[in-house]
Amino acid sequence: MLKNEYIYQESKNNFKGWTKEGLEFLLSLTSKDKRLRYKIKKQLEKLRRDSKL
Repeated sequence: MLKNEYIYQESKNNFKGWTKEGLEFLLSLTSKDKRLRYKIKKQLEKLRRDSKL
């Protein structure tokens, strides 16, 4: 399980300023923390939606 206080703080800020690639990499590292994975996926979806506009 990823135990990094910085990542949890970033998730509280909705990963503001993170790139799609950075979030995809982070998602590949987090396998057990379902809440964190959910937040990362939601932010990735938002970035993908915004990039298509």
